[in-house]
Order: sequence, then structure tokens, then C-alpha cells
Amino acid sequence: MRIAHSLKTAIIASLSLAIASTHATAGLILTQNQTTPPSEEEFTKLLTSAEGGDADASLKVGSAYFEGTGVEADAQKAEEWLKKATSLGNREAATRLGYLYLQTSNQGKDVERASKGLEILKAGGAEEASANVTLGLLHLVGNYVPQDFDKAAGYFRKASEMGEGDGDFYLGQMHSGEVGFEDRIQPEKAIEYLTKSFQDGNFDAARLLVKMLREGKRVPKNETRAFEIVSQAAEKGNTQAQHFLGDLYESGAGVSKDLAKAREAYMAAAEAGLAQSQNKLGLIYGDGQEGLEADRAKSQEWFQKAADQGFPLAHLNLALLIDAQDSPTPQESSKASAHLIAAAGSGLAQAQDRLGAWYRDGRHVPKDLVAASSWFKPAANAGNLNSKINLAQLLEVTAQEEEAIKTALQLYVDAGNAGHPVAHFHIARMLLSGRLGLIDPVTAYAHLAASAEAGLAVSQEALPNLKANLSEEQISKGEELKGKIRVAKIGSGSDDTDSGSAPVE
Repeated sequence: MRIAHSLKTAIIASLSLAIASTHATAGLILTQNQTTPPSEEEFTKLLTSAEGGDADASLKVGSAYFEGTGVEADAQKAEEWLKKATSLGNREAATRLGYLYLQTSNQGKDVERASKGLEILKAGGAEEASANVTLGLLHLVGNYVPQDFDKAAGYFRKASEMGEGDGDFYLGQMHSGEVGFEDRIQPEKAIEYLTKSFQDGNFDAARLLVKMLREGKRVPKNETRAFEIVSQAAEKGNTQAQHFLGDLYESGAGVSKDLAKAREAYMAAAEAGLAQSQNKLGLIYGDGQEGLEADRAKSQEWFQKAADQGFPLAHLNLALLIDAQDSPTPQESSKASAHLIAAAGSGLAQAQDRLGAWYRDGRHVPKDLVAASSWFKPAANAGNLNSKINLAQLLEVTAQEEEAIKTALQLYVDAGNAGHPVAHFHIARMLLSGRLGLIDPVTAYAHLAASAEAGLAVSQEALPNLKANLSEEQISKGEELKGKIRVAKIGSGSDDTDSGSAPVE
């Protein structure tokens, strides 16, 4: 048995923030199965059945209002219907009602409501496995209750004894070392629990098992066993496992490298509807990878299938496919920009950076530096190094205020600290320009020399001129500083700011 999707969705929704801000559980994976929200017509039928006294329908209506699936979220209506389902004897409704009380307790500040929620969950734990999973997660994260490894393990163990597969999965995570508690973990137990959960059909457990076996940090490294686990899941029809199997055959991890088998695994997952695999096939056909001739039509077909499912990378790749044409028609340019806007709007930093570049250059869209900046900013904030540099360059061109120029320099420094060679060139340029009232040729030399050594052509061309104007002492100091600078070699993926022209997976 697995914990019901809708309850897990509710738990995940409010625990994610706590997990993200809790160092000890930063790596926690919350299992979640995708389900389709009820249509308006389906919800109306459920509501009619619930009003007629159907306990299961009352539960589903309450859950829909709880999660905002198919209808607008409404905690008051959710509480009303979950109470009704509980009064009609539905035990799962009681668990959800308990969690609803917690979620609407203002992070536990409404002590009476939070206490009532915990009381309901604890009472439900005697009969309802999902109540134990919920309580285990709360104690593991330390949300609404003090963080407690032993209590969390106890609740998960009880859920497992009641036949709840997620109990084994979370026990496995706790002992894997992925969520902290280094002084409490038993990695061998993690393997035991995760194997049991995987055998119960939980592919998240398989992923974690494979990670542990491939890394070999806490248990002996065994890539062959990792391959066997993925292969078993793929044979059961798990599309994610089929895609993973393709990756393993493609890289030769735990098995002999076999590009034909890799393509076969990707194809199985793609034909079953996995967008990630459809996108992968688009890449394979686009580049003529894995023994196939390049076929632009098939590449576009598979990208489109993934894009139709809302897969952001597929939208990006369709935009890049059109952009790579010699002379796209106005209609094709319009399609390219529509795909890129869809990808960027999803939050994909690569797409945001590329869209910013298109607006900056007037490519497929009207030239608009304000729009360019508006897309570079979120990508830069997400850590995209190219966008940091592109935004800095834009600031230098469009802004004259000293604060804006300081911001530009800081963006170059941020990208440079992450090893981007182009950023080091711009740092050197600014240190030589005196634009901020500071000229520092020694530090400029260090940055220019570091990026030149990494293979950046523009730095290699500029370095001799700078060197010719420095004393031997200055060069010596610059060389000493250069040794402390982190810079990636050209060709390592951090060596340009063209916003990425190659399709991505």
C-alpha cells in the first residue's frame, strides 16, 4: 500500500519550505505520484454524491478544496467536507483533517488548532498508516513539533508494519545520510529499507539505492547492482527507469556501453509518454547520435510531443531548432519566440538567458533592452553565469549611475568567482578603465592572465599589450594573484556568453 497521492500533495506543499530551510533535511525526497485534477463536470458529480452522504465522495471533495485541484483552494470548505467524511467513518479523511488543522494554524502559533491537528493524527495512527507517515515527516523536518530522529523513525516503522511502502522509503532515506543525522545513520539499514520499498514499486527508492551504490560513500560501490535495480524497474514498465536505463547504457555505467540499447530504452519511455525521453529522442535525431542519421523532421516531432506536455526544455529546443535555420520565415520566427517565451516563463534559466539575448539583439523579436534586462535578471538571480555577464554588460551600456556600474562589476565578480573566464576579462577591463575612479593594473593583469591561460582568445590578444606597460615587479605581483583565481578552461561549458546555441536535455 502507498500513501494516497492527494494527502502526500498536501504534506509536500507545506513541508517543502521547511525542508528547504532545514539544513539537516535539505536532501529529503518526498514521494509524489502525478494524478489528473477532476474536471468541472467530474467535480460536480462528486459534489452531488457527497451531498447525498457518500463518504468517499465527501473525502474527494474535501481534498480538492484542500489542495486547490479542479477548484479554487478553500480551507473552510475543505474542513467542512473532511469533517463530514470523517463522521461517515472515512479514516483517511480524519488524517487529512488533522493535517488541515496544522496547515491552518499559522505555523503552530494557533496552539489550540495545531494541538487539535496533532491529536487527530496521533489518534488516527492506530488505524491509518498515512497518519503515521505524516507524523514521521513532521518529526523528521521539525515542523509543528520538535525535530526528533527516533520519533520520526518510530512512526515510519509503524507505517511500514501496517503495509505502507512509504514508511520503508523514508526509513531508507533517514539512514542513507542524504538528510543529515550523520551520527545516527546506519547505511546498511538504508539499503535494506530502500530495497523493500523498491520491491513495493517505489522508483524513488530505486533512485536513492542507485545513487548510494554508484557513489560508494557509505556502502561499497557496486555499479553492476545499481544497473540491475534500474533494469528491474524498467522491466516493470516504469518509464523513469526506462529513461534511466538509457542513460546507463549510453554512459556504460555498470554495463557495457551500448548506444543501440540506450536508444531502445529511451524509445520505450518516449512512446509511453515520458516527456524527458521524448526530448532526448529529439536530441538524438537532431544530431544524428547513437548510430542514426540526423533527421530534422523526426527531431522536431519528438520535441513537439514533449512540448505538448509542457516540458520546458522541449520548448527551448524547438526554439533553438528554428533559430539554427539559415533564413527562418516570419511565421517560423514567431513560433521560435513563442516556444522560447513558454520555456522562459516556466522559470528555465537557460531559456530566460536566451530570450534576454534575443531581445537585446532583436532576433526573432523586436529589439527591446528593457525586456532583455527583465529576462536576464531572473536567470542571473537563479545563478546563470551567462546572464550575470549579459546583465552586467547591459548595465554598462544603458546606465550611467555609479551604483549601476558597481552592480555590473559585482555581477562580473560573482561570475568570475564561479570560474567564468569571460567574467575575468571584463573585471580586468573595468579595473583598467578607471570608470569607478579606480585603476589597478596589477589585479587587472591577474584576471586577464588567468582567463588567457584558460584559453580565452580576447584575453590572449590583450595580455601582451598590458604586460608591455607593466614593470617586472608588477608582473610578479600579478602572477602571484593569478594563482589564487579560479577559472574554468575554455570548452568546459563556462567559456562564452552566447546564451547557449546547442539543444539541451
